[in-house]
Amino acid sequence: MENRINHISIDAISSLSMKELDAIKNEVESRFNAAKEQKEIIEEVLNIRFYKKTQELLNKQGTDTGTIHFEEEDFLVSAMIPKKVIWDQEKLSILIDQLPNEERNRYIETTYKVNEQRYLANFPLSLRGIFDEAREVSTGKLKLTLKLKV
Repeated sequence: MENRINHISIDAISSLSMKELDAIKNEVESRFNAAKEQKEIIEEVLNIRFYKKTQELLNKQGTDTGTIHFEEEDFLVSAMIPKKVIWDQEKLSILIDQLPNEERNRYIETTYKVNEQRYLANFPLSLRGIFDEAREVSTGKLKLTLKLKV
């Protein structure tokens, strides 16, 4: 089954039996998972090898996050330590409420989320009629699980 899917058209694949499709799907998933594990190992090795050097070079520039470029053997390496900012939502809410509207509009971006399960299960019908105008539902990608009947 080695790479046979690469040499067959989608039409030909779609005409295969369910048993053949299931076998190919399982083989591809197995190879994908093995490749993913190998990729994670390589990424960890590179992290061990370059994290400290990246930190040191960034610190020399007066920062602890960002992108740095350096040479290693015959390679040009671009390394990035991203900035991760977490805002305390409760404190932030209190502080935003204290801002004048003009400042609030200039500096603060607001995103609202509605928990879909709670909305469908608990939202009062009188409010759902109003909120439905702001709700758009679309479909995601089809997910399938194949299991051979016994």
